[in-house]
Amino acid sequence: MSKPDSSRIDGLDSLRGLAAAVVLVHHCYFILRRSDTGWLSDIRFSPLRLFIAGHAAVIVFFVLSGFVLALPQASKQIHAFDFIVRRTCRIYIPFAAAIFLSAAIVIFVPRTDLIPGAGEGLNFPWPHQLNPSVVAGHLLMLGTTQDVELDPPIWSLVHEYRISLIFLVLLWCIRRRPVITLATTVAAAIAAAAGLVATGDADDGVVITSGTVIGSLLITLRYLPLFIIGAYMALDKRVIAASRAISPAIRFFLMLAGAVLLSGPSVPVWSDIPLTVGAIMLTFVLVSGWQPFFLKAKVSRWLGRVSFSLYLVHVPIIIASCFLLTSIMPVEAAVLLGACLSLLGAQFMYVTVEANAHKLGKYLGNIIQKASPKKVTPIQS
Repeated sequence: MSKPDSSRIDGLDSLRGLAAAVVLVHHCYFILRRSDTGWLSDIRFSPLRLFIAGHAAVIVFFVLSGFVLALPQASKQIHAFDFIVRRTCRIYIPFAAAIFLSAAIVIFVPRTDLIPGAGEGLNFPWPHQLNPSVVAGHLLMLGTTQDVELDPPIWSLVHEYRISLIFLVLLWCIRRRPVITLATTVAAAIAAAAGLVATGDADDGVVITSGTVIGSLLITLRYLPLFIIGAYMALDKRVIAASRAISPAIRFFLMLAGAVLLSGPSVPVWSDIPLTVGAIMLTFVLVSGWQPFFLKAKVSRWLGRVSFSLYLVHVPIIIASCFLLTSIMPVEAAVLLGACLSLLGAQFMYVTVEANAHKLGKYLGNIIQKASPKKVTPIQS
């Protein structure tokens, strides 16, 4: 069991891994679902919906990110530039690697106009649509609809990285005026969502991208309160103390209730509220260091370790599998094989890119700390 005041809590890592697996299943589902009828479509109205709740999984990611970024800052000094450099290495280097992987698939993997038996989810640029400006738009993290086409899941990383750039300021605000900080960011999120709905950028309520950079910035505001909530849970010692004090029966109830809420609908836009409550419940149960058996499993621990890499590479690998193999096998088999290859690809990405990005971030951070005569005052919870 992880110590609740440590910078890593095993149960939260495993939860992140399972959330990444849900996103993987979510995209497989929408590639295979051919219509709004049939047994695949009926999954949306069954308890199995939790396993295809991709948007809910992203909500969990955002709350967890706020928590795990804030937790170490509660007990040690942190240099602001060091934090930004480490975070940039952590997010941007694997992000860029995934963009180049997707671009290579567009260039080198042959494709056809139609894949028999496939439903949604195979919208991928054609080679003639790929040019330096398209790649640059992705690498600049502009966050517009056309700038996530090479690897659609990266839309969430755009917002996470932007929030990382101001995260220490947010922590300062939370420490001094938590209620005002949360209320202000919630008001900003509501105003941003209303503006996106009014301009038609609402994506049926699940706002992930916009046609403009301004709209993309509004989407960042929309998700800002999720990071604030996670950070507050990390900084307030009463949250961890309450989590440790609850009985096993209450833990089970909160886990079950959180899972039910996360399996709910993701539209319209206000549906993010119950999804957020569900994410808070799961996080609250696990912050004490306690974890149920399925989060202790080796596969869950492994998924937690490679979750970021899995999130980045699974869509391009599955799409490549469909383009290459559906001429010799059913699309269902191609998607399943692509999903398995995604797990292997995630391990390879983690070992070759993500782990080294971590090391580079730590190396540069240590240089910055040694070169800086002053440290930022630690944030006490």
